Amino acid sequence: MRPLAISLAMCGMVLMAQAAFAQRDAGSKITGDAYRIGSSSVYQQHAYDNAQTLQYYAQQAKSVPKETIKAHVAQIRQNVEFSNKELAGLEEKAKTDKVVAQHLTAIKEYHAKALESCGMADECAEMAKDNSATLAPCCVDMAKHLKAAKEEHEKLAKYLKVAPIKTTK
Repeated sequence: MRPLAISLAMCGMVLMAQAAFAQRDAGSKITGDAYRIGSSSVYQQHAYDNAQTLQYYAQQAKSVPKETIKAHVAQIRQNVEFSNKELAGLEEKAKTDKVVAQHLTAIKEYHAKALESCGMADECAEMAKDNSATLAPCCVDMAKHLKAAKEEHEKLAKYLKVAPIKTTK
């Protein structure tokens, strides 16, 4: 009876090991261009969300606290930087594919314009009172450029046949 128990235990371990390896293989399929596109999309969305939040606050309040402006602008900069780092992984493909190159160039231009607006928002943060009148247009521009970058990013993903990341709500 004892050899039967040992045999069953060995079979169970082999089956569990196969299941563990199968799970790892399925998860490892998210690599290369698909990962870069998906990851940069998430960073892109976070930057856009922060710009929209700051824009809403600037439109609703007479003055936005310096710390709030600085925090959102820092998040926008960081997410744009991370998005650009992920997209940099597509530079080799852009050398041989003009469509990819065009999309990457457009996204970089929109990101650069959004970062310019971040600089203007930083200047607004230094104003003591009633900074919303000057902050709101900066935020509108920032959100506009990030939205354009997002749309360009979606075109790139579609061209590369990379499905968007599905998020839960």
